[in-house]
Amino acid sequence: MQHGAESGRLEVRIEGESIQPGKVALRDLEKLAPLLQDALERTARVLRHEPGGAPGPVPQEIQLATNLLLVGIRNGSANLLLELPVPEEAQAAEGLFPLPPPDLGQRALDTFVRGLHELEAGATEVPNDWDNSVMAIAEELATFSSEREVTIEVSARPAGYRPSKARLSPLIADRFRVRHAPVTRPRTVRGRLFLVDLKAGRIDVEDDRGNRVRCHFPPELEAQVKRLVGEIVQASGSEEIDLAVGRPARLEVEVLEAGGEEVPLAGDFWLNRSAAEQARDQGVGPIASVTDLAADDEFSEDELLHFIETIREGRRGT
Repeated sequence: MQHGAESGRLEVRIEGESIQPGKVALRDLEKLAPLLQDALERTARVLRHEPGGAPGPVPQEIQLATNLLLVGIRNGSANLLLELPVPEEAQAAEGLFPLPPPDLGQRALDTFVRGLHELEAGATEVPNDWDNSVMAIAEELATFSSEREVTIEVSARPAGYRPSKARLSPLIADRFRVRHAPVTRPRTVRGRLFLVDLKAGRIDVEDDRGNRVRCHFPPELEAQVKRLVGEIVQASGSEEIDLAVGRPARLEVEVLEAGGEEVPLAGDFWLNRSAAEQARDQGVGPIASVTDLAADDEFSEDELLHFIETIREGRRGT
């Protein structure tokens, strides 16, 4: 779908007793602006079949497609007018990096606001073409609405798509929460037990990658915890992980035991030694003739017959 130079519009209306007509507190703008920008970027990523909250910088082509511009503030509460233009930079930058589809930003704007409308209407599932990274933005907008006791109305007019509208208010803030999916799984972690809080029943185990695993132990394991502080341990139990956001909770330890000492590698293990050096150290040399591969001692007749019979038995087995 080609839109030429047509731009999309997003209007954000904030209503509440603390809001003065035509004025927006800088702290509110600093909060809302990044959320709206992140929402479009994450939605665009999901539309490209990528994780919306993927680590690392946002790809340049998505930045160009979703770059929101503040073009005005209207009276009548606080109305922020945002524009999503077709990025002119894309034409000049052609060939330097992949260009976004012509309507990626417009689709992201349409998808995000329509998703908000579905949640406002009471949808219990994550909206189409969203993931939980986009849900996290909706939750933060709902939190802002509740904390500031304001209603936020977003109206979208994406180029080439029908207008859409959604409202977030403190009364329905729970509809915009992340849809969590906690499950419990068994887990065993091996590492050094280096932090202990006996009162809280907490220990931390640092694995071989330097990652800290938070653990909780029952009172009956307190004696073992005291004995193993600073040692390599193996802690086994159950761990709750939220599949929706991929974030594990603490490990509930059921078994704690000494993990044994780690076997250190020899100092020259990491040396990139040549084949000639290794051959010299092992006392071997080049092969001058195939006879060099022959056994030092001759086989007796009985040994030879036994060898042949073993081969025949193996063939019959196949």
